[in-house]
Amino acid sequence: MQIKRVDDKPMMIHVKEKPKLRTKGKRQVQLKGRAVLTITKGPKVSGKRLPAFTVSTGRGSLKGRSGTRNQRRTTATSSPLNQRPIRTRTADKTRGRILKTAGIAGAKKALSNMEGGDEVFEAGLLMEAATRPIRGVVDLKKYHHRKNIVRQKRRIKQVRFGSKVQRKEAGTGLVGIRRPLSAEQRAAAIKRVGGRSYAGDQFKRSAVNRSSGQPVMKEQPRKRMMKRYISESRTLVKKQEQMVKAAKKTVKVQIEMMIKKLVQYLGSSFLGSAALIAIVVVPILAVIAMIYNSPFAIFFPSISSTETIQAVLNEYVTEFNQSVDTELNDISGYDWSEKLYVNYEGTEEPDNYYDILAVYMVKYGMGDTATDMTDKAKANLKTVFEDMRSYDVTSRTEEGSDEDDTDYEVKCVNITMKNYFEMGSEYGFDEKQNEILLELMKPDSLALMGRPEGGAGPGSSIITSEQYQAILDAVSDENGKRVVAFVLSKVGYPYSQDYRDTGNYYDCSSLAYYAWKQAGVSLLYGGSNTAASEGQLCYDNNYLVEYENMEPGDLIFYSYSKNGRFLNISHVAVYVGDGMVVEAANEKTGVVYRSIQGKSKIVMIGRPR
Repeated sequence: MQIKRVDDKPMMIHVKEKPKLRTKGKRQVQLKGRAVLTITKGPKVSGKRLPAFTVSTGRGSLKGRSGTRNQRRTTATSSPLNQRPIRTRTADKTRGRILKTAGIAGAKKALSNMEGGDEVFEAGLLMEAATRPIRGVVDLKKYHHRKNIVRQKRRIKQVRFGSKVQRKEAGTGLVGIRRPLSAEQRAAAIKRVGGRSYAGDQFKRSAVNRSSGQPVMKEQPRKRMMKRYISESRTLVKKQEQMVKAAKKTVKVQIEMMIKKLVQYLGSSFLGSAALIAIVVVPILAVIAMIYNSPFAIFFPSISSTETIQAVLNEYVTEFNQSVDTELNDISGYDWSEKLYVNYEGTEEPDNYYDILAVYMVKYGMGDTATDMTDKAKANLKTVFEDMRSYDVTSRTEEGSDEDDTDYEVKCVNITMKNYFEMGSEYGFDEKQNEILLELMKPDSLALMGRPEGGAGPGSSIITSEQYQAILDAVSDENGKRVVAFVLSKVGYPYSQDYRDTGNYYDCSSLAYYAWKQAGVSLLYGGSNTAASEGQLCYDNNYLVEYENMEPGDLIFYSYSKNGRFLNISHVAVYVGDGMVVEAANEKTGVVYRSIQGKSKIVMIGRPR
């Protein structure tokens, strides 16, 4: 019998394989594209990393080799509320341009069939261009907001992962187990709690380390979670504050950039507007300044004074008239008094009011604001007034009638009123000043200064050819026909005593003088051809006729005021037949054709030979 020995059987010794430690590797964070966070996870086995997935840049789809869950590469958008497919910033811009182009084309097509659609379309384009900087700021703010959220989440996950790894590396391999206490620490703890088990909020006796026999203090899970939550919340609050500061700073920078761009954009147009304003407004202001520093300022209100030049002049006229009335009423030592207007001719009460205004403006308004009634301006106006209007007192002796041998003493208040033509010579005005003075004395200018419109009675300044021929056919005398033809041809001419000999202006006596000169008869008498001297010519030569026997060409002499001349004659008119006359009445009417006026003022009627 063969006995098998136990030693013959091979002995197999089973050795337990050393367990492999599987740990998670650190996350790798990469920012790909716009607002796309790619996190790569992979376990470490024996110090080696498994091949990671490759992620396409498509619409969020994952492709790659299969593996464990931890081997997968995950993607996340910047905001959990943003559920739209992932796109890069470049793709967003491209898509926006396409939509914008399509929208513009569609709007233009739709508006082209509407009335006024082109204007609406252009207004829309202009509005889009104007709001482009603002929309750019909004888009940039959104982009920074998303980027900050992604950065914040990434930091939170890094903090969580780092805390977890630190706990694992510092402990005994058991999650939530703290290092065992030393003998001194254990004794101090037992002494503090009185040998009893501690049931506080931080630690409790839950396990004993077999190797050392010392209890292991395990942190309560709830408290640990609370601490972690508080720590993460504080970190989140700090990040939010930083994000708000960054957003404010970004918005501020963008607003400054937008203002700079807006200034650059509007710079050329603003300069153009400023140039246009300078071209249009500055000349206007210059013209206004020139007007107010010229005699023509009389047509405009005063720039600073509340008192007008007319109001001041009215005060001087009132004072003058009161002084004249006082002299007329004081007849002590005289039998009576009378008022005489020296060398005046006209059909109305003499007045040189507007002559004073015109002369004052020419004398003191050249290069100065004469309408500003300061004390100096009032004194200047007073000087001109006294130079052009004055009076003196004289007396004369008037003999009594044949029955009365008594002689009477008459007090004469002689008023002298100078016109603008005389003052031009007296003040030594130059050619330019005389031209301005003449311009101010035209009827239109006088109307702007406030002189009332209208004439001294009805009349016509136009004679038709039929009327002209009919009037001439009714005249039988040759001299009378020549006189009538001349005066009818001058109907409508302006009135002026100063330019009476120019042929373009006439007064009453010059019209009669040149009319009879056409007939070969001179009315010059005593070296003068005034109405009074012409009347004296007819009186002294007995060229007088009765009112009932008047014929065309006869001269009608009037006395509207006492002027100290022959029979106080102040006006003359030319009779043209059928109860009508042609006369140069005054500056308001000029030379007119009308019926006989003021029969009660007629002194005599003469027929020169």
